[in-house]
Amino acid sequence: MTRLGNKSTRLLVSLLIMLCSFTGAVKASSSSGEIEIIAGQAEFDPETQLFTGRGGVVMKSGETVIKAEEVVVDGEGWIEAAGGVELILPSLLVHGEKLRYNIHVETGEIVEFQGRKDQTYFRGSRGEIAGANLYIKDAAFTRCSLPVPDLEFAAGELRIEEEIVSTGWGRLRIKGISLLPLPPLTVSLEKSDQWPSVEAGIDREWGVYCSAHTSSSPLQRVALTAGATVGTTGRVRLAAGLNWHPVDRWQLGAGYNWDNRAGENMIYSLKFTGAKNQFSADLTNSRQEGGAPYGRSDLRVVFPLAPQLQGEVSQSRTYPGKITGLSSLKNPESESYSLKMSKKGPRLSTSVSLIHSRGNLRGRALPGWGLETAVRGKIPLTAGWELAAAASYLWGEEEGLWTTRRVEIIKDLHCFKASLGYDLLEGNWGFSLNLAW
Repeated sequence: MTRLGNKSTRLLVSLLIMLCSFTGAVKASSSSGEIEIIAGQAEFDPETQLFTGRGGVVMKSGETVIKAEEVVVDGEGWIEAAGGVELILPSLLVHGEKLRYNIHVETGEIVEFQGRKDQTYFRGSRGEIAGANLYIKDAAFTRCSLPVPDLEFAAGELRIEEEIVSTGWGRLRIKGISLLPLPPLTVSLEKSDQWPSVEAGIDREWGVYCSAHTSSSPLQRVALTAGATVGTTGRVRLAAGLNWHPVDRWQLGAGYNWDNRAGENMIYSLKFTGAKNQFSADLTNSRQEGGAPYGRSDLRVVFPLAPQLQGEVSQSRTYPGKITGLSSLKNPESESYSLKMSKKGPRLSTSVSLIHSRGNLRGRALPGWGLETAVRGKIPLTAGWELAAAASYLWGEEEGLWTTRRVEIIKDLHCFKASLGYDLLEGNWGFSLNLAW
């Protein structure tokens, strides 16, 4: 055996490849043509063709870096690393106990590890590495950077491929405690709005409640959504939906919602999203708990008027029975037309709407012409605290009607947002914790 040094040594594996090539052991070379190794102590055995490094070993090959207390490299580029192992790839960082990795073909295996890709954190008992992709057993992942995450998703299997995370059946954990079962998930690392939304809280109607909603894309232009809310008062709400993009900018949707106290509704939607304009049409069939079914149709066109100024034209109609065809849309029970102008700012949004309504409005609007003014905004208080408020008032020909009056205090809690709100119209208060991606 040849001792290469007992102090910090820089060894180019171009030298190692040259030594090994005498026996024909080396069959590939790295993309950079060489591997640089720094170690407190390094040895090379020409008979077994093994290189051994100990004491803060650092290996570099192109953009790939491996760090460990002890590393053994054979002539084919297989690396056995142990003790504080760290694998650094251009878009992936992994820490573990043991690593077996081929630096030429960029495949390997790591055990008892944790890591990070973009802003997503993951861990597992065993992981298979293939380039920048990772396949994990007994896995958990989250976007919370705390040592004990506020919330994470645990699953028996997890795959990270390019910018997509996919899991098998799993469960939701809050501070390490498993709470809700979860179906298989597929989420994008780049789009946090596709990640599951989770909320827990307390209010008058639900008592203490927990709510979770998720989406997945089994096909390229198809998205499935599902959600559930359960409260200690016995109230339950379930929701499911399907969205299909047959061509760019167009979307067809169908959704079903069931509430054991409020009833159920089925929604069919058509939506077009242009570069500056937007069009949407919705048909809804509803049945209140213990009541007769009724239908509703909504049309809306949104267009820009000026920077930060938006226009909107909408129509809403209700029907005394279910919508089953075009003939069902002839005799509405009530209808409203609206012309709206709104301005959105970073902290304050305002709008003015000219509305005309007629028919059986059931106290939700005023008959005849009306002018609705609305304001919504947030005021920063001390660090991490905000005061949010929303109000809208409909000015009628003879009397007015408040349509929104709500105030809310919001606190940023790292991975969650806590809010305490009061609805002045309903006389209902509520406290909630929302996951903040």
